[in-house]
Amino acid sequence: MARYLYSSAQLDGGAISDTLAITTHLIGAFPELAPAQGPAWRVDRFWQQYLAMLATCIYPAYHRQHHSYYYAPTEVHDDLRARARAEQATAYDYIGDR
Repeated sequence: MARYLYSSAQLDGGAISDTLAITTHLIGAFPELAPAQGPAWRVDRFWQQYLAMLATCIYPAYHRQHHSYYYAPTEVHDDLRARARAEQATAYDYIGDR
């Protein structure tokens, strides 16, 4: 049976469960976690793009690579890990080109 990962955070008494929303909330609450971008860091599209890539591309691929048992039977773990490494390489290449 597959196990699903779920993350959530409390925000003003309500819960947020989207990874990018949690990341953005944490950076807003603890600005020292973000690189110095001046007062307009929230509107910097590249910073937001990198956060989105981290939350939606890099971390999920990393998790599939290192926790394959959540996603597939043992006999296909090597293939799953190779695909996850390839996804990460594509994202890192994109960032490196910026």
